[in-house]
Amino acid sequence: MDLKNRDFLKIADFTREELALLLDLAARLKALRKAGREPKFLTGKKISLTKKVAATLLKTGRIPVKGIFSEKTGKSYDAVLTMSDDGKKTLYALDFSKESQ
Repeated sequence: MDLKNRDFLKIADFTREELALLLDLAARLKALRKAGREPKFLTGKKISLTKKVAATLLKTGRIPVKGIFSEKTGKSYDAVLTMSDDGKKTLYALDFSKESQ
């Protein structure tokens, strides 16, 4: 189920399954943030899961992030954080391609 680049303007624009997935994902992200347990992928790279980041990831599945920390080199870099969800697991990745930025 691909929800990327779709605006949430009307409930009628989504199937029952898509709405359930969106609500479940939003609830999981909110619970993690409230408990102070952001996903390890994000905390290891010193990316904060702010309301703006969470909302943009839910809406578009991607957000440009500056100053991402590399644990290997100790340096910071810029990339696009992407998120995909299959209803069971939320996966995060970094996109370094020039087109995505």
